Amino acid sequence: MYYTKDIESFGTGLTRITDACNEAGIKVDFDMLKNGFSVIFYRPAVYDDNIVDNIVDSIADNNAVQEKIISLMRENPQISSKQLAEIIGIAQRNIQVHIKKLKDSGVIEREGPAFGGHWVVK
Repeated sequence: MYYTKDIESFGTGLTRITDACNEAGIKVDFDMLKNGFSVIFYRPAVYDDNIVDNIVDSIADNNAVQEKIISLMRENPQISSKQLAEIIGIAQRNIQVHIKKLKDSGVIEREGPAFGGHWVVK
């Protein structure tokens, strides 16, 4: 390849790859295979502070909504998911998701039928 001018110089490509990866902080391995070789680039772990902050905020928001649901259920054990949605200001479906999580974790339970029953906060 060098003699046909298809490459700049003999054996410098791997060195340039290694140097560039070291500069960028990327781990690279060269493996000899039966009929050639392979170059393996390892993707660095990327932590975007905005993504992490959004996740933390989302968890805090969910906890706040669930605490509000519990508080409203204590005040009015007969409260419906529709009423909770109106008071808290989120979709009724989201209220139902939060209620399911609270029921699954044993924080609340429903006694009696859907209509005429009441919530028990443990």
